Amino acid sequence: IGGVLPLLQPTRVLLSSLLVSAANDWLANQLNQQSSKFRQGDVFALGDVYALTGAQNKAEPRGLAPILAPVTLKIVTAANAGAATTPAPPPPANGGTLNLVSPSFSDTLMLAKGYNWRATGNITSPIGFQPVNQPILFATPASDPVEVPCTLTVLLKLTIVTTGGPPFAALVKMTREGQTYFQGNSSLQQDGRWAVVLIGVPPGTYTIEAPRIASGYPPLIYRGAATEEVVPAPTRETTVTLAIP
Repeated sequence: IGGVLPLLQPTRVLLSSLLVSAANDWLANQLNQQSSKFRQGDVFALGDVYALTGAQNKAEPRGLAPILAPVTLKIVTAANAGAATTPAPPPPANGGTLNLVSPSFSDTLMLAKGYNWRATGNITSPIGFQPVNQPILFATPASDPVEVPCTLTVLLKLTIVTTGGPPFAALVKMTREGQTYFQGNSSLQQDGRWAVVLIGVPPGTYTIEAPRIASGYPPLIYRGAATEEVVPAPTRETTVTLAIP
């Protein structure tokens, strides 16, 4: 920032002449001569009278850096949305991207103070979570963590247990509104049960059918069915019991 530049400038022509003339006019009065002990014409200019003036150069930021503030972000991307003050704080103010993982799903960026920011999230895992009310706006410095609220839109894990009849795989068919959503065999799980495990099942009403054919003559056919109302939740388990009709 430019400082005040002092400058002494001679002003004899104006100020010195005025002072001498005023003093001699004052001494024209006899009473003033008696009180001052000077006579008219005794006052004259010995030298220049100087005046001190000052000027300030245009104030310009030169090589300034922003003041950084830590901001805890429970989001993925923070983008600059413009200065929060006039004039704008020193640059840069470009934001950044975070890869947030379990268990905290949060991290900290150093962002320039005095700026508005726009935060957005993109959840890739676990599936089924979606941010709501995007983008989130905040300004630096931020006293509290910036959070992007999320909502669960699917059933994260559906376990379909097949039981009854001989202890081996059953063909599980799952339909919704007349369309096949899943078809496959149940498999032996670590807990000793036969089951199908599905991840990220959308909400809706599902019909589950599970036939099992046992060897023999004639072969024995076991059948089971169930209806499942799937809603967004972390886990859910349903059991299909097979029997000979």
